[in-house]
Amino acid sequence: MTGPTKRKQSKAEQLVKAREVLIMKRQVEKQKPTSGDSSTPATPPLMHLLAISSALNQKT
Repeated sequence: MTGPTKRKQSKAEQLVKAREVLIMKRQVEKQKPTSGDSSTPATPPLMHLLAISSALNQKT
């Protein structure tokens, strides 16, 4: 009986985490200068987001 409820809970948690990541991505894009600065790659913020999401996954 604990199996199905556990699965539902984890799926809900995944949705919440996905939403948090989307919000973080939007915040990072807002912080990014939109002055056509193509010399700075978008990888550092992305790696930062990946680190945050992996940390969130490990916390639970």
